[in-house]
Amino acid sequence: MNHPHIAAIYGLEESGGRKFLVMELAAGETLAVRISRGPIPVDEALKIAGQIAEALDAAHEKGVVHRDLKPANIKVTPDGHVKVLDFGLAKAFEGEAGNTNLSNSPTITMEATNAGVILGTAAYMSPEQAKGGTVDKRTDIFAFGVVLYEMLSGIPLHQGETISEVMAAVIKETPDLNRVPARVRPLLRSCLQKDPKQRLHDIGDAKLLLDISVPSAEYDSKPTRSRPLWMAIAALSSLAAIAVAALWIHQYLMPVLPVRFVVLPPVGGVIESAYSTAPQQLIAGAISPDGRKLAFPSKDVASGKIMMWVRSLDTILPVVIEQSEGSGGAMFWSPDSQSLAFFSQGMLKKTKIDGGPPQPLCAAPNGRGGTWNRDNTIVFAPNTSGVLYRCTEGGDAIPVTQLLQGQRAHTYPTFLPDGRHFTYFAAGPSDSVSGVYLGSLDSRVGTRLLAADSSAKYASPGYLLYVRKGTLLAQAFDGTKTLSDETIPLAESVSVVSSGSPSFSVSDNGTLTFRTGPGNQNLQLAWFDRKGTFLGSVDNPGGYRGVELSTKGNRIVTHRHDGSGGDALMGERDGPLHPLTFDSAQDNSMPIWSPKGDQIVFSSLRNGMWGLYKKPSDGLGKEETLFESVPQKVPMSWSPNGNFIVYWVFNPKTNGDLWKLSLADNMTSPLIDSPFNESYAQISPSGNWIAYVSDNSNQSEVYVESFPAGQGRGRQQVSSGGGRYPRWSADGKELFYINLLNKMVAVKVNDTVPTWEQGVSETLFDSGISIISHIGGDYFTYAVRGDGQQFLIPRPPDTFKKDFTLSPITVVLHWTEMLKK
Repeated sequence: MNHPHIAAIYGLEESGGRKFLVMELAAGETLAVRISRGPIPVDEALKIAGQIAEALDAAHEKGVVHRDLKPANIKVTPDGHVKVLDFGLAKAFEGEAGNTNLSNSPTITMEATNAGVILGTAAYMSPEQAKGGTVDKRTDIFAFGVVLYEMLSGIPLHQGETISEVMAAVIKETPDLNRVPARVRPLLRSCLQKDPKQRLHDIGDAKLLLDISVPSAEYDSKPTRSRPLWMAIAALSSLAAIAVAALWIHQYLMPVLPVRFVVLPPVGGVIESAYSTAPQQLIAGAISPDGRKLAFPSKDVASGKIMMWVRSLDTILPVVIEQSEGSGGAMFWSPDSQSLAFFSQGMLKKTKIDGGPPQPLCAAPNGRGGTWNRDNTIVFAPNTSGVLYRCTEGGDAIPVTQLLQGQRAHTYPTFLPDGRHFTYFAAGPSDSVSGVYLGSLDSRVGTRLLAADSSAKYASPGYLLYVRKGTLLAQAFDGTKTLSDETIPLAESVSVVSSGSPSFSVSDNGTLTFRTGPGNQNLQLAWFDRKGTFLGSVDNPGGYRGVELSTKGNRIVTHRHDGSGGDALMGERDGPLHPLTFDSAQDNSMPIWSPKGDQIVFSSLRNGMWGLYKKPSDGLGKEETLFESVPQKVPMSWSPNGNFIVYWVFNPKTNGDLWKLSLADNMTSPLIDSPFNESYAQISPSGNWIAYVSDNSNQSEVYVESFPAGQGRGRQQVSSGGGRYPRWSADGKELFYINLLNKMVAVKVNDTVPTWEQGVSETLFDSGISIISHIGGDYFTYAVRGDGQQFLIPRPPDTFKKDFTLSPITVVLHWTEMLKK
């Protein structure tokens, strides 16, 4: 249950063999404490009663009966806000003590043979509850009347020296209402009927009775003149009209407030996916179209195993999806909310929520989102680069978009209501290219809608939701091409995972989920040892994207992103950093050192052309253009002999490829080009080998092969179970990489011999690295000092704290009410 006047339960935990519930901390004093100071003024009491009635009404609609409503289970904040506590809870009662406070006695749990169970606090029981009979929502209505009487009178309605006497009063005594104001007596009479059939039928009707002003003369004991029949009928008709009008007002005009609560991971787990575990790249799960179920991946901390989980919002605990190992965070629902699609082990799969093994649909080595329409058509992104595809029943994938100039990837599509059009995120080298696009099943050419850092999701009643600079925004959209000029902020510090992946989801009926965290524009360059111990930081936080150490390890060069571009910065090991380039409008990215440390090479987008440029590291000389061409390119590594520069280049036909530039004749040639995505190249200290990443096995793995020959000669796989970002130690005896759980791994190697020799591997520490590329991962996100004992990693400053924890998923019900603020 989720309601402003019901204390939320966040989880079921266990410690030392004891199970316990984690409940919202409700501020203020209990109603029992408030009543102990004397009767509550009628207007204040009625406001409190109205909020209690709203809480019970919400619970009854869910089929939940409180069974133990009493002043001690109701909190009232200093500003009069009510929280009802302890739904359905019962305490063991082991006997009758003579000094028991019967108005706040423990909840009774007694079994009299098998005839029935008596539950509830004696002074607030309904007659049927006291007799051990069946209870329903009318039991709560009786308790509501008892509580309201006590608020107004300052004394308990049912009294006695023992629990037995109190229960007898509950069952037999007719309550004396002379102590309470006349205007509330009709309501109390309706609530306190001994026969549940004669009692107020629905707690939602209580407010109607509270709103009808009844003159006190009606309760005068003196006889009154009888009225003509037609006057009585007219009066009844008028009251009926008032009641109908009040009911309409209550249902349609009463303000609806957004309700917020959080969803925590299973016990012993953290909400992470196999694709992103960095602290500022938080998975918010996927809310089902009907708004009732939330799916999310969770990693078991002890085993490192990642599985898909689903939690119904009307329950406390999530349920695991069997055979969902290695799940990514880009899951999506069928339109009827009965099936879930997700990416796992190189495949797009679907599963029925009510059981059954997942069924493979289409190959998806590094799936990045999908969408499902009512015609059973699925559009998805199988990779971090490339176009969107349509998945057919036979398992074949048919492209439905094409890359426009400058685009590298289409990801995270969302169908619009017509089932033919969809939005998606296009990743590119700059904000002028990246953003949200409108696509169609009838045409492969998309149309740009808006600039954004994440994909957009359509939400009724006609809005696009997306993230821009850490803010979750809503913008009115007519479902075709027309957007309003106004953007409405919904939440701050909402993260973007990578390649436009949003850390939010939204249902068809007004439920929103999101996660907050530090953004990519606030990373701190920091040093860590092989145990992951924080050793110190460099300069100020910023949007660092790529970091490189000189051969001796005493100087740093990095790219700091600012807006749509950025500059290369350089400095000593402990900073400060100084600009090496001075045109922040360009994307002067991923600078690398020459072997001697006297030159820097970086890439930049200038006049529609991507080029490699060289500049003296002292910053005094002029830039030299090495070469320029249209495809995006990023320098990766400079050979120890100074003869070659290996760079990554984007090819729309073959994804990412590795090329080499010969500095002797300024000629370029392919080094490793294939239909798969190759990236993150690093030449070994001896110059004999090159380490790089390829997804040819349906997931990213680290490989080495001979250099400068390349093209698969002597190729060996180094990583096991996935790997990224290889880096060499200066002596060539260790090769480091980041596994798919973001752990730093060290592998013993020997790069000085003609044949490849590889020894044992060791997992060092949780790197906390960030996928900090604007377009999904073309920059090295850490550097290794020459001796392999220290690592320079850009990370959010908060993650250095020992007590840092990942934020939970925030769920907002009735989020559209936020648009009115």
